[in-house]
Amino acid sequence: MASGKQHDCSIAYTTPIYGLAAAWLTGSVGYGLLSAIAFLWSGFWLSPDLDIHSDPYKRWLILRWCWLPYQKLIPHRSVWSHGIGIGSQLRILYVCAWLALLGFGGAIVQLVTQYPKECLVLAIACEASALVHLFMDCK
Repeated sequence: MASGKQHDCSIAYTTPIYGLAAAWLTGSVGYGLLSAIAFLWSGFWLSPDLDIHSDPYKRWLILRWCWLPYQKLIPHRSVWSHGIGIGSQLRILYVCAWLALLGFGGAIVQLVTQYPKECLVLAIACEASALVHLFMDCK
């Protein structure tokens, strides 16, 4: 299992590669850049290790308390946090649920309806970042 520093390095090193690949696959430099930013942000702030008191958890600073219910409900390294196609999307939904509770639900719906392709790019980048994390845990 990789350490927090190893996870961070793997995300930092693979971000440019992911961004270039996304730009090439989509034929859009804009989508490539959006993908790279989402991949990097997801790797550092939406990591599968938010289910424990990890570096990504600590990066949330004064907002880290919002991850405490998640940590209580999700066992570490379970399918719900580290599952392919499940963990990263659950974390996105978790953040959206908090935003909705804070009164931003309408803004989220508007964002998704007005920019569906961009939201899909963000979701795929989040999943790709989680896959790098999971691959590092298998070593």
